[in-house]
Amino acid sequence: MRVWIFAIEVEPSLLRELGFTDVVMGTLDVRVVKAIREMGIKAHFVVAAFRLPRTGEVSELLAVDPNGARHRWFDSGCPNNPELRRACLRAVEQALTVCEYDNVILDGIRFASPGSGLEAFATCFCDKCRCKASEMGFNFERMRLEVKRLLEGFGYWELVLDSLAEIGAFSLPHLALSNFGIVEWLEFKAKCVEEHVESVRDLARSYGAGIGAYVFTPSLAWLVGQCYPRLAELLDFVKPMVYRLGKGVACMNYELHELTRLLAERFGLNAISLLERFYNALHVRGPSTLEELLEKGLPPEITSMEASAARRLIPSGKLHPIIMLRDPHLEDVIRGMLEVGVDGLDFFAYKREFKNLAELGVKAVKSYFMH
Repeated sequence: MRVWIFAIEVEPSLLRELGFTDVVMGTLDVRVVKAIREMGIKAHFVVAAFRLPRTGEVSELLAVDPNGARHRWFDSGCPNNPELRRACLRAVEQALTVCEYDNVILDGIRFASPGSGLEAFATCFCDKCRCKASEMGFNFERMRLEVKRLLEGFGYWELVLDSLAEIGAFSLPHLALSNFGIVEWLEFKAKCVEEHVESVRDLARSYGAGIGAYVFTPSLAWLVGQCYPRLAELLDFVKPMVYRLGKGVACMNYELHELTRLLAERFGLNAISLLERFYNALHVRGPSTLEELLEKGLPPEITSMEASAARRLIPSGKLHPIIMLRDPHLEDVIRGMLEVGVDGLDFFAYKREFKNLAELGVKAVKSYFMH
């Protein structure tokens, strides 16, 4: 059983002492990477797939909604922008040549989520995406018009809500029966993501390295262009971010909080009733108010439900989900994950102040197998 840690602060000897087998980090410090590997720990480099440059003009790199407005999401731009894709490949190559990492792990390998705003989610329709759609055989204008209607009427969102009930499914039967343009847009996004993953995989393999990716939890992944079965064919490690609590994108409670809040405000809906519909679709009983949802998160059992959905879609050996290290129900979450039969477990994130939590996490994993 592989026990991973996403390390914001890296202390090689301590991580070995705690019992981690794999460390994910973003440093290009050769000495640190060498120290990690000499201790028998696998070192993985995390790279943001479509991250915007820190300096210079970025407007032309941003994702575009169906009305022509540009949006920054997760500090990222259009996933089809060649400049951003090349920057990702350069970062991968640098990590593998300079530091000789064992593998690379992609982060943000997706399109924008509802947590970044409804308009940001309704992207991308820039000229680069127009060309890519034509190249791939998608009807760009039909997609743009239907996604524009998604922003204008709640009826389409009800179809999205209905589709949540089929956790982890990518066929989207409810949407397919009602609106091919939206399904085509979702499929287009997935194909674009897979195209870039394949490019990164080929580059990594040329250096003898493998590739993994942090992906959205199964209930939400299909919204951002992540198709589990097809990504599993390209990746060595599929790492669903099964975050039941948190205050940022990818955290399941935050995504539901923002989607509920934004839809209620835009279409004059009752937020509590709408939230209840989301809970029913996900087969979970969550906090009764948006404020509680943001502060307390979803119930611990949602993590094993999501892991079970992922397990059905991902071949043996490849499923290594990541959970919140600071979860007050950490041991229960770990037990539920392991009962599902995951191949490894990752924790987000290690800093010195969380040493005791990291130790608790590893002990909980080991204790499960001892019994």
